[in-house]
Amino acid sequence: MKSICIFVSNDLATDQRMIRISEWLVHHEWKVHLVGTLKPGSLAFSGNGYTIERLDIRPRNGIFFYLILNVIFFTKTIFSSYQAYLAVDLDTLPGIRLATWISRKKLIWDCHEIYPSIPELYSKPLIRGFWNRVERLLPGLKQIIAVNIGCVIILKIWIEPSDRAQLSCYETIDRHYSGKV
Repeated sequence: MKSICIFVSNDLATDQRMIRISEWLVHHEWKVHLVGTLKPGSLAFSGNGYTIERLDIRPRNGIFFYLILNVIFFTKTIFSSYQAYLAVDLDTLPGIRLATWISRKKLIWDCHEIYPSIPELYSKPLIRGFWNRVERLLPGLKQIIAVNIGCVIILKIWIEPSDRAQLSCYETIDRHYSGKV
């Protein structure tokens, strides 16, 4: 059985997209371990055919949250033996990217949005600049899944064609497998 560890920075109980993806993978005979955060007031949650791990990280936001989160994700990736690692969104990518590069493990990046372009960062040039620098990690990625065709088009512009990254889109996957999960 193939195995994958999925890393997200948000609360697992309310992330319907990750629940759907995890259940789809289980349906297709993957062993799935989903790692996310535990927030104050989080609902009780258990995976349906997959394991979960909820991290209580403090502080709950800001630069130190992302630093601690990525150190934990780096450590978990280095010291585990899944066949693939899925980094969901740009904020989970630095630690997992470094760990998979060092250990030569398979990394898949899930692009939910073009992070430096989100409206919340327009008035925060330092933070936006930081995420722009994190995006420099993209050209070496071999497998990327985007949430929609718009993200795929932007990523094709950003990633050098010589890198031959495999870009997929959930919209296409959903249409192909609709009703099967």
